[in-house]
Amino acid sequence: MNAYLHLTRAGIRGFFRDKQGVFWSFFFPLFFIFIFGTIFGQKKDGPQMQFKVGLVVLDPSPAAAWVPKVFRSGDLAKILKTTTGSLKAEQNLLKEGKRDAVIVFPVDFGVKLLSQQTSDVKIFADETQPQTSQMVMGLLRNVISNMELGTVRRLANARNPQASAAPLFRVSQESLAPTGNRAKEDKLNGIDFLLPGILAMTVMQLGLFTAIPFINMREKGILKRLRATPLPRMTIIGSQVTQRLFIGVLQTMVILAVGLLFFKFHMTGSWPALLAIIIFGVFTFIGIASVLASIAKTQESGVSMVQLVNFPMMFLSGMFIPLQILPEGMRSIVGVLPATHLANLLRHVMVDAPLTYTVPVSFGVMAAWLLGGLLIAARTFRWE
Repeated sequence: MNAYLHLTRAGIRGFFRDKQGVFWSFFFPLFFIFIFGTIFGQKKDGPQMQFKVGLVVLDPSPAAAWVPKVFRSGDLAKILKTTTGSLKAEQNLLKEGKRDAVIVFPVDFGVKLLSQQTSDVKIFADETQPQTSQMVMGLLRNVISNMELGTVRRLANARNPQASAAPLFRVSQESLAPTGNRAKEDKLNGIDFLLPGILAMTVMQLGLFTAIPFINMREKGILKRLRATPLPRMTIIGSQVTQRLFIGVLQTMVILAVGLLFFKFHMTGSWPALLAIIIFGVFTFIGIASVLASIAKTQESGVSMVQLVNFPMMFLSGMFIPLQILPEGMRSIVGVLPATHLANLLRHVMVDAPLTYTVPVSFGVMAAWLLGGLLIAARTFRWE
């Protein structure tokens, strides 16, 4: 036990003595917070995208019957999966995370269109998905604009002198809170989407880069010397894992403090649950790192292997880019990545965002990577 504590303390001291290592360990995630937070953090609507749309046409008259056809025609049908329904049903589906937006045409739409008066079209969006709202609005506003141009053109062709006298559509946006604990008026800033992703990235990199010290110790012959001592293998590995957990908790505290103090981040979930996910996430990526440490022959090749694993997961796992914008085939691939499920769990626990995957599925995928990594590493581990 004393040897374990001494190795752990020595590793932590060594980490903090490496000024460049400390700088980059904390600067990299904080850099992301300040860059993305400055751009999006104080805005209620961050850039985002949209696929599943609920369409509600309250006007049953023939004058409004053409509206659904617009959303299901041409290339638009490939971008938007449009489902018609009642207002209440579609709003409930939006709250449950089964719709990305709901667009509503008023009950007097046909009458106002024929009399060339302005109709109020409403778009409801999920307030817990600020990264999606802007692109949803941009896309749907573009659809409405094209609808208006087509209508004005038809009226002009009918030689109506009042055809372009006033706008035919006025679009407004309203936000709906999901079913859960968050009050309807508690609006999310862009940083509420980004900060859990930044934290997931930090945990992932902390675990993956555990491979580098082991490769370095093997390359310098340190592992070979440690093997000759009476120290158990688990003592050496346990000290490295404890170091990473300590650093991971410290990084989490710093990242959350910056988000809370500078960008008004909203932490709505359970702090113990957040800590448990952080610890489990570190273990998961340490399991992957152990495989990389076992097969890499030099530190340079180890760094390349780690980056080869790190960068695809950083940009394809929903940390910064919503999974909805990925092609359907790619979404099924990223669904097996542990980083996807770590980001999914963190975002749900931290800001009560709707789950892309259920909690058991996310924990199951991460556990599979952890166990698989440890089993492979146990068979391929080399002391020299």
